Amino acid sequence: SIYQSDPAETVYRCDVLCEGLVNSIADIRINDVPIADVTGCSVSTYLGTASQVVDSRFSDRVIGLRNLAYLALTLQTSDKLRGGFPVVTCTIQGMQVETWNGLIWGTTKVYSDNPAACIRDLIINIRYGIGLSKTLLDESSFGEVYDYSNVLVSDGQSSTEKRYTINYSIDNKRPAVDILSDLLAVCGGFLIWSGNRLKLRTEKVENTVQNFTMDNIVEKSFSYQYVPKDTMINRAKLQYIDPTQNYTKVYALAEDAVDQDSRSNIEGGSGIVEREISLLGVTKFSRASRLANLFLKIAKATP
Repeated sequence: SIYQSDPAETVYRCDVLCEGLVNSIADIRINDVPIADVTGCSVSTYLGTASQVVDSRFSDRVIGLRNLAYLALTLQTSDKLRGGFPVVTCTIQGMQVETWNGLIWGTTKVYSDNPAACIRDLIINIRYGIGLSKTLLDESSFGEVYDYSNVLVSDGQSSTEKRYTINYSIDNKRPAVDILSDLLAVCGGFLIWSGNRLKLRTEKVENTVQNFTMDNIVEKSFSYQYVPKDTMINRAKLQYIDPTQNYTKVYALAEDAVDQDSRSNIEGGSGIVEREISLLGVTKFSRASRLANLFLKIAKATP
């Protein structure tokens, strides 16, 4: 909140949410009660356009607010709202980005929770992103990950869901490379330079592109080592955000019980070697569980 009028039975308040343009603002609540159910309270939403004005509730006290998504609130004392500084929450469909149509990336921006579209937008955006030129991107590789993320898979409850989606708030005080790492992890993604272009790839089964043998490795140019067995994980504990539990941080587990039993018999103790992974762009248990299993299997397959 950047402004609240002086204490009275009715106060006016301005809550800036983020940089716009966002797609929508919905489910606005005061102390977890829908605002429509609180007598005397009302709200106007502003999506962060370049031409929007300051709401009349506080236009004599607040200036600017263009390109910022915000709420203009009227809060009135009632049985459901008594004094203090009430907590206001809402659900935002965020930034509008360019999307893939199966052949090319369109220039018209729309809301999307596809990880490839959001990653690409962060990389090319000159206002809040990295500002890389589109000419340096291998656009088809980003499109492949876009399509792969949209494939419907089982949600473990007799229905289907998109393989990967992303729900993430960018904190502009953090380094861009850290934000990018968070976005990539949501879809098992990684970036590589190839042919003077930046390619987006994701962890999945693909055809072999190079076989290394003693005949084609330049002597002393290649080396490898194994991860020590006592550090190889057999439990992945993935932290994510659960909207059904008031957007708190919770965990999904993936375990290799056979390996745990084997180690406990040989080495004593529980036999559990755990790694905690934080993926706060994930907001659904079924997706978090699949990613935990993916990371556990990658650790076992690439020792």
